[in-house]
Amino acid sequence: MGVYDVKHARLCNVFEGQGLTHREPALDEQDFERYVKSLSPLMVPGRDVLWVLGGRTDTNDRKIKRILGRHFIKSHAFHLCYNTKQMMQFGHFKKQRGIANSRSHELLYLCYKNRVPKQLSKLRVHVDAGSAVFNEVVRSVPVLPQKSHALVDRQIRETSLESMISVDVCEMEAKDPHHQAPLPMDDDDEDAATAGADAETADAAAAHASKALLSATVKKRKLYRQLTGSEVPWFPHDNDIELLKELVHEAGRPLWVYFGTPAGGAGIHGCIEMGCSVLALCYNAHHREHLGPFLVQRAAEAMLGRNTMVFTNEGLVARAKQLSLTKEDAKEDKKDDQKEDKKVDKKED
Repeated sequence: MGVYDVKHARLCNVFEGQGLTHREPALDEQDFERYVKSLSPLMVPGRDVLWVLGGRTDTNDRKIKRILGRHFIKSHAFHLCYNTKQMMQFGHFKKQRGIANSRSHELLYLCYKNRVPKQLSKLRVHVDAGSAVFNEVVRSVPVLPQKSHALVDRQIRETSLESMISVDVCEMEAKDPHHQAPLPMDDDDEDAATAGADAETADAAAAHASKALLSATVKKRKLYRQLTGSEVPWFPHDNDIELLKELVHEAGRPLWVYFGTPAGGAGIHGCIEMGCSVLALCYNAHHREHLGPFLVQRAAEAMLGRNTMVFTNEGLVARAKQLSLTKEDAKEDKKDDQKEDKKVDKKED
């Protein structure tokens, strides 16, 4: 099974006074085509599937279908309707303005070769439980809570931005000739929106001043990072764990997941909970270096808080030993390599 999320392939810079989820990166066509090109030879017709989350904009639809068509991959679209109560609770609507600007809808593509796989599940379990899979509308899709995000220092996010920065979706829509612009507002509505914007700007300035005062006051305290909120979500659009569990369930619980956009690791943890081994394609060495500790931290927290399959799944342990991923096997392999090196040195002498 393959998984690719357009929102995680790149990062968007966040301006002052905006929420972290207000700006969404546009589709990186080159990166997506490289991923599809690497996955296409591995897909078995009638068995393997690819899930593509197309982002919360309409401009990516035809681009995704065009790239999939080049590699003779068929697709079927589903409509994800995110839980707006959770979006409001977790700050997705903070300081948002305009009509129909919530972006609570996203297209999900089920991709396959030749024919639809027969092992697909009939009913949903983890998201919109009880509804039939053939229903194209998935309701109440959960949003990842703030406490479950990969929280990093601002320096780490700035370093990722330097290499992964992308254009915002709104900027792409403004340049796209096929995109239909929203209708202009009346004078009364425009005046009301302007007044609301001025009020929110004043509130943002007051909040910034109070935050600066708080930082100056508690800077020397031991809990400085926790009190001032110096850590920010690494990938603000990271997927909820239950959503990835549902995708694995509907795909028939495959053994391997080829994860093209691992982001902060929440989706990887959901796949591992379902007993899947995950091959994650990190963007660069900086991404790989900081992603590993978050995966271990999530697994440890899941083990302490509730039942988890990460450490008790026999299939995962067997595949880890087969690939020499455990510490004991790694030590044994290292000893074997040293013995072979000594034998080679003696023969050369």
